Amino acid sequence: MREIKFRVLDGFGNWRFSDDIGLDTLFNRLEYEFLEDTLGQFTGIKDMNGVEIWEGDILKATRETPTFDSKIKGIVEYSGNHACWVLAIKSGIEFIPLHLLLDLEKIGNIHERPRLVT
Repeated sequence: MREIKFRVLDGFGNWRFSDDIGLDTLFNRLEYEFLEDTLGQFTGIKDMNGVEIWEGDILKATRETPTFDSKIKGIVEYSGNHACWVLAIKSGIEFIPLHLLLDLEKIGNIHERPRLVT
């Protein structure tokens, strides 16, 4: 069965995780304010080092094409139109489903290290 987990930054800059307790329970357990825009879901995918990949993470990956492989970097987002997790290369313009990429490596997230995207 797929693990459904969430994470959010609290008012002190610490990640809080729902694990299997659910989102409502996570927010009820938070004793401090949380930063709503940092809420993210676990994708169910781990990178090549065994690190969990979450919504809002920044990844490096390899895109395999018929003629060559290219290194790319982007932000993990959920595409409702395509019902899958994607790597957004240029927000709203270009994205690639995670399952089509090779050598996924998590290098940070947009909440703690936004400059990694540029």
